[in-house]
Amino acid sequence: MRRVLLIAAGMALGVNLSGWGATYYVSPTGKDKLDGAQTRPFATIQRAALIMEPGDTCIIHGGMYQETVRPLNSGTEGKPIVFRAYSGERVIMAGATDLTKWQPADGALWKVGGMGDMGQNNQVFLAGRQIPEARWPDANQIDPLKPQTARVDDCGKDWVICKTIPDKFPDDFFTGATIWVLAGRKWTSWTSRVRGYVAAEKKLIIDPISDQAATFHTGPGECFLSGVKNLLDHPWEWIFDGGNGLLLFPPLGVEPDNCLAYAKTRHLAFDLYKRSYIHIQGIEVQCASIRLTESSHSRLENIRVTYVSQTRGGNTDYSPEEESGIVVQGNYNVIRDCEIGYSSGNGIHLSGARNQVVNCWIHHTNSLGSFDAPIRMAGRENLISHNTIHDAGRDGILVSGTGHQIQYNHIYNTGRICHDSGILYAVNKDGESTEIHHNWLHDNLSPGLGVGVFLDRYCANYIVHHNVIWGTLQEGLRLNKIQNFTLVANNTVFGGLAEWGRPHSDDMYGVRVCNNLFTAPVASQPDIRLASNLMNIEVQDVAARDFRLKENSPAIDAGIPIPGITDGFAGKAPDCGAYETGVEPWVCGHDFSASPDPVFSRASTAWRNRVANASFEDGARRGMAGGGQDIPRWTKIGKGTAKLALSKSSLVSDPDDRTARLGRYSVVLGTDGEDGVEQKIEGLAPDTAYTASAWARLAEAPEVAVTVRDYGGEPIVKSVRSTAWERVEIQFKTGPGSTSAVICLRKPDVRGAAYGDDFGLIPTFAGN
Repeated sequence: MRRVLLIAAGMALGVNLSGWGATYYVSPTGKDKLDGAQTRPFATIQRAALIMEPGDTCIIHGGMYQETVRPLNSGTEGKPIVFRAYSGERVIMAGATDLTKWQPADGALWKVGGMGDMGQNNQVFLAGRQIPEARWPDANQIDPLKPQTARVDDCGKDWVICKTIPDKFPDDFFTGATIWVLAGRKWTSWTSRVRGYVAAEKKLIIDPISDQAATFHTGPGECFLSGVKNLLDHPWEWIFDGGNGLLLFPPLGVEPDNCLAYAKTRHLAFDLYKRSYIHIQGIEVQCASIRLTESSHSRLENIRVTYVSQTRGGNTDYSPEEESGIVVQGNYNVIRDCEIGYSSGNGIHLSGARNQVVNCWIHHTNSLGSFDAPIRMAGRENLISHNTIHDAGRDGILVSGTGHQIQYNHIYNTGRICHDSGILYAVNKDGESTEIHHNWLHDNLSPGLGVGVFLDRYCANYIVHHNVIWGTLQEGLRLNKIQNFTLVANNTVFGGLAEWGRPHSDDMYGVRVCNNLFTAPVASQPDIRLASNLMNIEVQDVAARDFRLKENSPAIDAGIPIPGITDGFAGKAPDCGAYETGVEPWVCGHDFSASPDPVFSRASTAWRNRVANASFEDGARRGMAGGGQDIPRWTKIGKGTAKLALSKSSLVSDPDDRTARLGRYSVVLGTDGEDGVEQKIEGLAPDTAYTASAWARLAEAPEVAVTVRDYGGEPIVKSVRSTAWERVEIQFKTGPGSTSAVICLRKPDVRGAAYGDDFGLIPTFAGN
């Protein structure tokens, strides 16, 4: 009887209770004091968000909504909370406020009040376009990815000399401004606050930058200054002037009230912090972002987010210390069929586990020129699939974390500001079998070192296969030393494969390069195993982007079988290159008219490193560093005091000076008595030869040993007695019925500590 009464009440209110979920309506013509029924809609989305429960839906009529929506509740599995646009109507969530009732100010300036000052995050639009904050040199063009700059003659940790500054600017004219600088090696820009100006020397005194930025990013370069009233001297510029509100220098003869003007007033359109099972569908977001921090099982579908984040910086190097882009820091969230464009920082900042970015168009991001990206990723086992990504200040995807799938993406026009970048870039990371496959990667526009797939120093455990790479200023592929257990297979590369490292770090152990097509040489390095690579690309039509092999190409049937990578080849043997003759050609990039439905799936290749968490980075990501907690995938033995050790030396230090060889962490065995870690590795092939390896070094302990056992034969033990990093290599053959083995690092019952890092177990092939 109670259910019948509830249904009757719902029908009377116009609220849908099917599946026990209510439907609420929102309209610009509604009122929040109403009940949200179809004929009595709310005026704000937040009003619905405060009462919605699992299974409820909020249908939003067309119009502009200037609010940050924060749901009171989460949905549940099978009963998400849904916010969606009314079918066929345009819903805009605006992070900006219209600027009206302008008044004349000094000279050609106009002023308006009524909005808050967002500091370094201010952003103003006039006549439908973003316009520059007051600055020098003046911006004669509106392209954030092509900043108008002046020459920096020299700069250091706390000063910049720019001799082209006009003589008319007196001492301290620039005090309080923000300076943007791209100098030295130009891997990244940096920003700082100007503390003073010495006109006679054309010298800007700035807040000190970091030691690392001062080491690599000082010297000659380029700069611009912004953010103080003194610089408001050019049409289209603006500045916030404290209690006087916003000052604008409009184009000649233009009164601001006669053309649309608006300013950013909020960071977020939706705040899903600690909210789960929230779905947002068909909504447009302008001048704001969406936060999914500590959210899970939430979905953003068919939404358009433009002018996502904005900052001028202020005291930054490598990356601003503020959130940017759509922030996803939870698990099992999905962003699909979306457009995300125009951001000074990230398009999407993705971490957590098992999240997906699918069939999205992401463009014009990282205009600050930092270590942000269209997709800046970390976490574990995230899927980046079938996206089109283009026009970025530095990298297309900045790769961190483990076990990801980066597949079927079309990425181009990266490196538009920074030098020394990759369309896909990682540095100092253990990818733990992260796969980069079936992507088109082209046109890294960096004026310095522009690469396709760039795995920089101290990387390990990446699988790069079936990609097409072209239009790079330097190499198509670059694997800088130290580099371990990376597999590069079946790529078509218009360019070569290069590596770089200091003589003492000449280590590429476990790297294999097979079945690729190149047009330039492949680096010759003793550790790299090469097989069936050709310096001859004969494809159907490069201009038409038809990269299938020509009939009778020498690359047909010229490859070697690689389990899990070349499965399903059509001829006598796999072809070399990214496209297999006789197999339906693969396509990449987004397609809003035919959305794909990819599934996270790892290649089951025996050629990958079989040791999990081989470089001990996974525990650090889970907040386990230094406290003696469990080390994921490893079992403690002996006294059980093993823990993670953070490397205290810099990325560019000599390897023997680093506590960790790759990444940031190693394992340290305790100082008091027997201690160690071990891992059982399943899924090995019986009666098969394998090579296990590990790196170890001593602190005060006299000895540490690496052991392989339980493989169907007698234990094999090799010891290290060096305070420098030393590699141990153990070759063994599984027994006829054995499909597992245990690899172990053990310190005997003696005082003193020892370190281990970068374990490996791979099949033993000819030439190992």
